[in-house]
Amino acid sequence: MSSSLAALLVLLTAVTEQPVAAPSTREPIVEITITGPESLREKMEEAIRTLVGDDPNVRWTSREVAPGGDRPAVMAEHRQRIWVDLAHPIAIHIDSPGCTSNARTVEHPGSGDASLVERETVAQIVKTALESMRGDATSAPAVCNSNREKEKSTPATVVRRRTRAVWVGIGGGVGWGYVPAGRLEWEHRIAVTSQAEMVGLFHLLPEVGFMWTDDFAIAVQARLEFIRQRDAIYYDPSTGEAVNISGYVSGSPHSTAHAGFLRAIWYHDLSGAGKLRLSISGDVGGGVVRFPVGPVATFINTPSGESGPDLSRCIVRTDTRPMGTFLFGGSIGGLWHLTRHFAVAVDSRVLSGLPDRGVVVEAQLSAQVGFGGAAAPVTVPDP
Repeated sequence: MSSSLAALLVLLTAVTEQPVAAPSTREPIVEITITGPESLREKMEEAIRTLVGDDPNVRWTSREVAPGGDRPAVMAEHRQRIWVDLAHPIAIHIDSPGCTSNARTVEHPGSGDASLVERETVAQIVKTALESMRGDATSAPAVCNSNREKEKSTPATVVRRRTRAVWVGIGGGVGWGYVPAGRLEWEHRIAVTSQAEMVGLFHLLPEVGFMWTDDFAIAVQARLEFIRQRDAIYYDPSTGEAVNISGYVSGSPHSTAHAGFLRAIWYHDLSGAGKLRLSISGDVGGGVVRFPVGPVATFINTPSGESGPDLSRCIVRTDTRPMGTFLFGGSIGGLWHLTRHFAVAVDSRVLSGLPDRGVVVEAQLSAQVGFGGAAAPVTVPDP
């Protein structure tokens, strides 16, 4: 009886005894690697840790990589990694076993330190990627494939001028137009027929603009036109000698024309990254656009039998017909962003004026340098 009781007690003890879990020896399944100068690495790690917290399944590493240095070695097949490279722009590579790395980029000003906004943006991307990686490491290929499909339908990082940016531009162009018949500006006594020809030799276009929104801007532009001057020459019929008749008059006609415009500019992306944009503007302003009228030499015979210039009909120097002083028109063209801060604009503009009527078509090219503005948007994958 006692032996039966003892056997029953041993059986009950074995049934009710709770097993003690063995200490976990599982290695971290995600490694976060930050590369770059030490001071930048510390700030970036602090920003990421603040957002993601302390996770026992995450291992932190850092190293300094010279510009153009090799990327850290590929992780073991059972490991996943998020690599943050503090170059310009900041690159975030998300490595998962069995698939190609996903990459994100975040712009920051120049080659200096990333601002708090850029660091928090990177931290948000890392947090989102980390949440996708947590759990069973064998699901990583599926996560990678899912992210790749999202990338196909998501625009690339926009690298262009953005809201609140200011730009300074300088450019130039040429114009061709029509002005009706009328009197010359300098030798006002002389009337000429309508003119259809080049407007000046060329014009310069200094400009300052402000991005009111991502797709709308206002700008102030000056137009400085230059006119090539020539003198009238006639050949004395009796001697065959070339005579410059500008010496018969004093003064000089206009050799420049000045105008200024207030411009409203609308933009539309023509490329997924926003580097190439369509631009359409409405321009109003004041000033003068001048059409050059070439010199004309005429002569008359005097009662004594000698010949001389007929100053009542001569255009002794290149004169002009004006258009303005109220100017209005619009342009259409393209804006190509080589970087976030530097762009090249090509456009065609049509101008008209009152009370001196006329119409001008211009072809123009300018370079623009931008400053400030909101940071470029980045693609952040959903968890």
